[in-house]
Amino acid sequence: MAYSYNIATSKKDNRANICLFSCHTILTIVDLFISTFLVAYIYQYCSSTSEYIFAVGQFYITNYAFNFIAIWLISYIVEKTNRVWMYRFSLVLELGVVLVAIFLGDKIAALAWLGGLMRGIFESFYYSSYNVLKQEMVSRKSMQNFAVLLQVISKVVSIVVPIVLGALISVSTYANIAIYIAIICVIQIAVSFGIKAHRPEGSKFRLTGYNKSLAHNQKAKHIMRYVYLGCLIYGCTTCIAILVNICVMFQYGSTLSLGAITSIISVVTMVVILLVSKFTHAGRRSWLFILSACLPLIGSICFVLLPGKVTLIVFNLCINIAAVIYGALFDPYRNGNLKELGLYSEITEHQALCEMLFCVSRVVTFGIIMILGLWGNMTAFYVALVVATCAGSAMLIYLLFYEKKYLQLTKESEEEQQKKSLEQIGETNENN
Repeated sequence: MAYSYNIATSKKDNRANICLFSCHTILTIVDLFISTFLVAYIYQYCSSTSEYIFAVGQFYITNYAFNFIAIWLISYIVEKTNRVWMYRFSLVLELGVVLVAIFLGDKIAALAWLGGLMRGIFESFYYSSYNVLKQEMVSRKSMQNFAVLLQVISKVVSIVVPIVLGALISVSTYANIAIYIAIICVIQIAVSFGIKAHRPEGSKFRLTGYNKSLAHNQKAKHIMRYVYLGCLIYGCTTCIAILVNICVMFQYGSTLSLGAITSIISVVTMVVILLVSKFTHAGRRSWLFILSACLPLIGSICFVLLPGKVTLIVFNLCINIAAVIYGALFDPYRNGNLKELGLYSEITEHQALCEMLFCVSRVVTFGIIMILGLWGNMTAFYVALVVATCAGSAMLIYLLFYEKKYLQLTKESEEEQQKKSLEQIGETNENN
């Protein structure tokens, strides 16, 4: 018998949720170091633009290719073992990645594929367990607030940390700063011991069985296929932020500048997400989706036609605003709908499928970036930037249609349940 979950009476464990929330917030700091600033650091050791683009593509395609290969196996282990301990193990792996960065020092810049592989190993274990824990621990009615608050706190962290990291790396070395990041990782591991979650009893990881259960549940089939298509499209948009970071290094050439720009944009996006969560409601925000889809397109066209520092900052701001709006609005659907559909025990399969779809589209997009690096044609690079931005805008329009479809299906389901309840009451009265 699977763990019984009641949406109306579900309660959250505040202490455990705070610990999970805190650990993921700390990840914002560490991830900035082992992804954004590592890629920026590689720039110093590349002799040409094409070499740098190729190295970045190599880093990320290795990262996501390993994720795709490993995610199924690791999700199987998460389902069969204590998912909290698997989560802690992923944090130990995160610490290991930072320690390897200390050991390799400047050599890591010349081994982009190794950096991507290390990050891929850590992310495979981390998100296989974190996504499951979050969906199990946070109640459906709290999912929206959890997603928004996580976005806001992450942006607060991103205001100060990028400037500090950028300045320290510019005056020191990547390996030296890794020592301080390692200390933060140890704190993160200690905090993780406050996390606990309910595990469905007797659950098994069966991806094919999960697909069959969706096929026999019409409402689940309609709702979740939109989620999975959304995951596939969203994976393509991941490269936008990376492409923009490459442009920042071209225009400014320093980690300090990258940190300062990241911090400024974090302030604006934090305000945006607070306003969106407070003043918009599901079913009445079509204008928000359309505006968010138009901004990145306008920003990309302005930058491509008039490449420069000002247009780059405007473009960067536009894509980040669109990204946080997507994250805050789509995340509750991805992580909360399964509980509503009565498929609580299939959480691990659902999250594994989402991550695999992300990886497929990401491997394709970063493979294209590697080809652009070999080609060495900046015009093609800018075209790829605009195309990726179009994919991001399409994701927001798609989310608009998904939300409308979800609300329609939910309304129809509620009306059907009310009708059945009235029929049962009528039958009971007749019998009496």
